[in-house]
Amino acid sequence: GVRGTGMKKKVRIGLLALFVVIFAVSAVMMARQGMQYQKNEELQKSAREVAELPLAKPGLESLAELDPHAAVLAEIDLAALQEVNSDVIGWISIPDTQMSYPVLQGEDNHYYLDHAWNKEYNAAGSVFLESTNSADLSDYHTLVYGHRMRNGSMFGMLRDYDKLDFWREHPSVYLVTEDYVYRYDIFAAYQAGVREIVYWLDLTGREEALIQYCLEHTVLDTGITPSPEERLLTMSTCTGNGYEKRWVVQGVLRGEYGR
Repeated sequence: GVRGTGMKKKVRIGLLALFVVIFAVSAVMMARQGMQYQKNEELQKSAREVAELPLAKPGLESLAELDPHAAVLAEIDLAALQEVNSDVIGWISIPDTQMSYPVLQGEDNHYYLDHAWNKEYNAAGSVFLESTNSADLSDYHTLVYGHRMRNGSMFGMLRDYDKLDFWREHPSVYLVTEDYVYRYDIFAAYQAGVREIVYWLDLTGREEALIQYCLEHTVLDTGITPSPEERLLTMSTCTGNGYEKRWVVQGVLRGEYGR
């Protein structure tokens, strides 16, 4: 009887030890699984942010982490501006500069040379989109015009992009539409003749020729080379040296954030 009791006690101790081991292993496995689930959530979140899915637009909080400038611009109320003037198609901004204006699009490229965004006559005019460009900025090449004001307002500050240090401090320009905030990384700045490829309205099949022209003429060595599949933006202003030449600053679309 004593021997049998001793055997039962050893079996109980052995089973208890086994249960402890099983519990410990299970706890470790659950902890690892929990960490995997958390990591998976982070990966899925990063995938949504990288993919910028239109059906899963990032909220302002996550967008602020992704691109704080885009997060601020995403709150712009374009509808309120459009109630004043339906020609407002967006907003343009270069962070930490005075460049922050509504973008207009008229029936031609003359009206907003001397009319403000609310259609009042004003010699400084407005920043405006090429009249033949798509208002949603979906074209391969989008042209935006503005006056070169002596006080640096409108497109006057673009003249500073002949300096590499200025580009380093202000490497991107943002355009806001009803649905998106677009970030164009600036890759070229130079003088261009008004009849050069930069101002051709039909560039179908000439995408590589435009890129080559930009890179050959730029006074900025940014190290950025657009691919023919990436959309381009050209900001155009006068040079102050007559009407045959224009000063252009160009960006390639590298950020697209849902509003």
